[in-house]
Formats: sequence, C-alpha cells, structure tokens
Amino acid sequence: MKCLIVYFSQSGNTQRMARAIHSGIAPVVDLCDITSFSNIDMNELSGYDLIGVGSPCWDGVPFHIERILRDMPPQPGRQTFTFCTHGVMGFRFLPNMVKLLNEKGMVVIGSRDWYCSVSHPLIPKPYLTDGHPDATDLEEAAQFGRDMVHTSTLIKQGDSSLIPPIPPMPAPRTLSRPLSPKHINLAKCLYPKCRLCIDNCRLKIIDLSVSPPVFPSECLPCYFCEFICPTGAIETDYAPAAKIEGERAKTMFKDTLKRVEEEGHFRRLVAVEDVGWDTPYYIANNSHPRCVPIDKD
Repeated sequence: MKCLIVYFSQSGNTQRMARAIHSGIAPVVDLCDITSFSNIDMNELSGYDLIGVGSPCWDGVPFHIERILRDMPPQPGRQTFTFCTHGVMGFRFLPNMVKLLNEKGMVVIGSRDWYCSVSHPLIPKPYLTDGHPDATDLEEAAQFGRDMVHTSTLIKQGDSSLIPPIPPMPAPRTLSRPLSPKHINLAKCLYPKCRLCIDNCRLKIIDLSVSPPVFPSECLPCYFCEFICPTGAIETDYAPAAKIEGERAKTMFKDTLKRVEEEGHFRRLVAVEDVGWDTPYYIANNSHPRCVPIDKD
C-alpha cells in the first residue's frame, strides 16, 4: 500500500497532527509520503492507494484549500480520510470536506478532529483550548493513522459496511466573524527586499509591484500577512473586533466546551479562570513579526 498525507497548517497544529498520523502509518505500509498543500502536485495523486487530507477548521474548509480541491483532477474510487484541528467549531469542517472529496469521486473511509490551541488575533490568550496538541493527542493521531490503514485494507477486501455515511451539512452560521480592515504603510514596508506577505498570502492576491499596490483591506480573515510582517507595515485596529470575539468566547464558546467536556470529547488543560479574557492574541504577542511561517514538508 502506498499512502500520502497532505495538509495545510498555519500555526503548526495541523502539521504536528499530520506528522503524528504519518508516524503511525509509515511502519505498516510500503510507502507513506507527507507534504503540504503548497508543495503537492495534484497530478501525482494517482500513484497512491490511500490519501489523508488535513487542515485547520476556519468556519469550515479554508477557502484556498477548497479552491485547490475543486481544481484537483478527478480521483474515482480512490480512498481517503480527513482530519482537522480547531478551537470550538470543528463540526463545520467534516461535512464540507467530505462533500468536496466526494465530488471528485473519492471514497472517504474515516475522519478525526482534535481541539487545539488557537492563534487568532481576536481570540483571548491563554485560550480555552491551549495546551493542545499534547502527547495524548499525538498518540491518538498515530493510532488513527494505523486504524485508517486497517480500515482501508478491509474495505478493499469487500467490507463496504466500514465506509461511514456522508455527514449532514451543518446549519448556516447565524453570526459572522468580525473583521478588522487593514492597510499597508509603505513607509514601513521593505518590499522588494521583503516578500513575505506576497509569498505567503493564502489567496495570492497581494501585489506590491504596481502603483498603487494591490493590498485588499478585507479578504480571507486569517491576518497571516499582518502576523508575519517583520516591521509592522500592515496596520489594522483589532480592538473593536477583538471585543466582540472575546464576548463570544466568554459565553457561547465557553459553554460549548463545558458541554463537550462533560460528554468526554474534550480534555481541558487551561482552567476557565486562567483564560486571558483581557489579552487577545494581538496584545499578548505585540511585537513584529508576531509569528513566522512554519517549515513546509
């Protein structure tokens, strides 16, 4: 059996889970490759028997990953499994991902999600799910990988009952995520010496080579360009949106995690009283760059 794990990771959480899954699969198959979405050649997928697809949940499948999958060549009958990392709203990921993969003819044989720390400018730090992934999560991921190989083998032998039903689509969101418009301060910008925002833009829509520069004030709300800018040239006022997001975390997010903890689906590593309600991520990490792009497989 030849396997592939392909993932997108912004903060590093999904990368760690992908590598843990790989560590479980690699010893029990002939070949298991692992790579990021930014490095994958979709025309090479036909060489694999089982493909794992992983991503963080951004109110569902991140838009740029959805775009990549829609452009992917059809893969009729090819087995796949999917996994995601998230803070609270992970249930929005799986149905949308399964739909995308099914549209390409792929057979989804399993899925898994993990609560992980959240590195979003509007979210309190420390956060309710911080501390994850830990050693327990990583071992669960390795076992999940082994389980997917075993399940794949049985399905290929004819046990189609192991193919899980297609999950129902979640209800539409009633609340939109608050946005913080941003702009670029050319007096601080180091372009063309620095191209970090251009090269790491998820939507590939930043162009500083033209006049005036193409830099949208609103786009995919990842804020990654602002995070990785070494000089703080990408400016935004996070405070109004952070207040809204912080209030949601105090109410519905906290209550949701309490419920899933009671159901045994969440292991709390940060006590509610230790959450940094008054220190959203952009304040807790107030120097530039706030983070750097992670290594890519």
